[in-house]
Amino acid sequence: MPSTPLSATLINLWQFEEAPWKWPKWQKLTGVHHGLFPLDDAHLPDGWTRQDATEIRSYFNRVLAIRSVEDRTKLHNSRAGVIPGREKWKNWLKLVQRKWKLHTIVVEGFKETNVNPNDIYSVDPSEWPDARSYIPLALASVGLTLFGSESLDAVGHLSSRLRPSVTAIAQLTWSMLRVQNKRANCKLSIVEALAVKAFEGLYSATLSS
Repeated sequence: MPSTPLSATLINLWQFEEAPWKWPKWQKLTGVHHGLFPLDDAHLPDGWTRQDATEIRSYFNRVLAIRSVEDRTKLHNSRAGVIPGREKWKNWLKLVQRKWKLHTIVVEGFKETNVNPNDIYSVDPSEWPDARSYIPLALASVGLTLFGSESLDAVGHLSSRLRPSVTAIAQLTWSMLRVQNKRANCKLSIVEALAVKAFEGLYSATLSS
């Protein structure tokens, strides 16, 4: 399952009545309490000027005018040409998203429904669990931990309009956990090799003494 950048996913979400910026839980998480494009300059997101807001909103409109989500992502990722607002949006999000600790929150959503890939992998380490099999089971939990109850429908499921975007966010965390797992296993292999080498050296020294 290919990953869609968070910066593109949040544009796709915004088309639904400016979600998720209108919801209290997301506002508290991000510190953006008046939406991305408030009329009052004093309420703009930290670091934004009115020109930034104008250009970024124009970029949002350009992206959302494209019907296909795949084509939107291609435009978003393209390095050809300069599109006003695109780099400002990407750079701002890179700067602030670490403070939001989104991946930690998504992992909490995984744990709530027992689909943390690290836990699944520890039971069956033959291969990394397939995101397509497990992420759908956790969507309501991930949506709730990120956005609050406003993201759920009348029967407690994640709203159908939000499911593709929340899936994309969950996929980013799933992929990040896989990278971390590979790095940890690589380090473990190195440590084990060093331990074996040290033991063999000690054994050789004992024989020669």
